[in-house]
Amino acid sequence: MENFNVNKLMESISQLYPIQPNQFQAMVDEIQNANIPYKVHYDDYQSGGWFTAVLYAPDAKDEGNEGTVRDGVAKPTTVAENLPCTRQFLDGLGLEYFTVRIARTDPDAWLWEHRDYIELNEDKKRLRLHIPLVSNPRAIMQFSQCSVHLAPGWLWKLDPMVSHAISNTSQESRTHIILDCYVNETLREMLDGEILEAKNMRLLPHLDAATRKELLIEAHDLFASQGMEKAEMHLLKTFHRYDLGEDTSYDLLIDLYREMGFRARENFWIEAQTGRVYHREKIDSNPSAVCSLGTVFPNPHASVSSLAQSSILLEVLQVCRQYHGLEKAYVRGSLARGDADRHSDIDLLCVVAPEHFASFIQQVDDGIKQKYDAAADSWVDTIVKDFGGVGFVYLLQTNKGLYQLDLYVACQGHPSLQNLDDVPAKQLVFCKHGKDKSNSRVEFSHFRLHSEAVLQDIRRINDVESSVSPTITELCILAFMIKKCLERGDNFLADNEYNMWKRQFLQLVRQRFDTEHRDYGFYHVKRLITKGEDGARLYEDLCKLYCLSLSKECLVVAHHYAMAFAETHFPEEYAQQQKIVRAICGHIHN
Repeated sequence: MENFNVNKLMESISQLYPIQPNQFQAMVDEIQNANIPYKVHYDDYQSGGWFTAVLYAPDAKDEGNEGTVRDGVAKPTTVAENLPCTRQFLDGLGLEYFTVRIARTDPDAWLWEHRDYIELNEDKKRLRLHIPLVSNPRAIMQFSQCSVHLAPGWLWKLDPMVSHAISNTSQESRTHIILDCYVNETLREMLDGEILEAKNMRLLPHLDAATRKELLIEAHDLFASQGMEKAEMHLLKTFHRYDLGEDTSYDLLIDLYREMGFRARENFWIEAQTGRVYHREKIDSNPSAVCSLGTVFPNPHASVSSLAQSSILLEVLQVCRQYHGLEKAYVRGSLARGDADRHSDIDLLCVVAPEHFASFIQQVDDGIKQKYDAAADSWVDTIVKDFGGVGFVYLLQTNKGLYQLDLYVACQGHPSLQNLDDVPAKQLVFCKHGKDKSNSRVEFSHFRLHSEAVLQDIRRINDVESSVSPTITELCILAFMIKKCLERGDNFLADNEYNMWKRQFLQLVRQRFDTEHRDYGFYHVKRLITKGEDGARLYEDLCKLYCLSLSKECLVVAHHYAMAFAETHFPEEYAQQQKIVRAICGHIHN
């Protein structure tokens, strides 16, 4: 114990003060002699043998709430009303309860590794207190590095937000009163005197690679000889017996089934790990409040804060935060570097939980269109670097002008999201759980759980059919980009964008006259001479467009020619895209 940080452990578990012996014994006798209506709660979190009865709850009449811990002002249930000594002691503590239970742990019962309160909203400070009534040194609570025996006769504090577990390997039952409290002034005063006696602690041995491998082999053998349940319990107990470091007991189960190729069971334990250790759906919550949780980080570059793009970025981020799934958001490019100007794009990358990937894209698309007068439907950007998701380009019409939003929606845990590490110009602008709470291994496992659906969505969205309406949209967006580059004096980039524009226009022409070769470049374009009455003239015009020396005036001529062609040969699609056509034609004229 010499190098062990006891003060760090005391943040998770500690002794607050000893209970007066006569009060303590009165509660023990009363509860042992009472007919407590214990029920099995959280049965999927345990091996069996852990029972609870509710003493105080936000709705005292709701005694069939399956022991769920909920926020609210706790009131005594009929069980508590039949325990006058216990109730007198609890009421006299001056604490603010939201749930109080009696818990009984039978011999050879195991409560698996988990965290509590993660399903509750994060707007209140909470702690859990334990009053061990009947216990023994083999009835213990496990933490990541050590086990602790909660000795009877003391009021104990537990932070249930840390991973913990319970085991009782004795021949006697263990009985505790569990008090879930809001932190008030009385509890703060109790915390001032907290201690942790060394006799109640035992360090767990570190699980090294060789032992880990042996445990997986043993579990595999148990699976073959005694069945799945025995194999799984063998690995679930590793948290009780070892210091697992960064791993959880569920990681061993996931690895076991991944090695066996048992995908359904691997997915089961990925879901279990997520729900028991990392994230559970909120209860008794306002959905809009849940979605708005997280931290927004200001852009460190004050020089760009006065630009319209900075306020648009915050507005778009607020739209994204309304919907389930947003885990992180980064601003990239010139806004992140601090050298943005009035021509700069708003480049936002959202990292989204895999189970919400498709719905987030649809909801944010609808939200942006409602918030802004979008000049057209979003354009799927198929040439952007792969970050494990889909890129979109929006042209937003605001009272300050027309602005380009490049929105990339990446799936959390996707292997290609690692490419973001190589992007130098990025700033974290939103994080749901804090900057330092990422776990790439957990995120990848969670992605695997949903990977089939996510990858199918990415392929579906990126597989943009080469049809007329998207081509008109792309021509308009490229014209917007070309003008921006010309005004900046970035002729090299403008020429590149113009080459893309010419290829797209040629594709539009082929969709009218040469559908068989519509994806060709200028190759075989002479065949257009034979197509239609104006074929020869069209070929000559295309040659002139391809040979133009790019300038703002030439861009206006070329784009107007392309839009006139679209109006003549694709009147229905042109009518559908009139909004963006008018917006861009007016923009490049100015």
